[in-house]
Amino acid sequence: MVACVLQKRTPMQTTQNPIEAQMRNVLAELRKLRDEIRVQIHLGGMDAKKAWDELEPKLADADRMAENVSEKTFHDAVESLRKLKLFRSTLPEKKH
Repeated sequence: MVACVLQKRTPMQTTQNPIEAQMRNVLAELRKLRDEIRVQIHLGGMDAKKAWDELEPKLADADRMAENVSEKTFHDAVESLRKLKLFRSTLPEKKH
């Protein structure tokens, strides 16, 4: 969702705001972790699925934060990233 929003910007709309750049990095990492977790979630059983169902909507909130970047929304996105990393650490290791 955020990728679509960010890709719609024209060069004139792009700013040099460092928080916006950091927010894009945080959101990219959030999306990457979200996708990895979706692949692994079936290995974690019902408890992991329930925890994921509670956490996933917060990721959508982080995507919406990118539309109005501020110091608060950046800190909220960083907190979501922390929670997502913690959740991922509870999942079984992915087998190759």
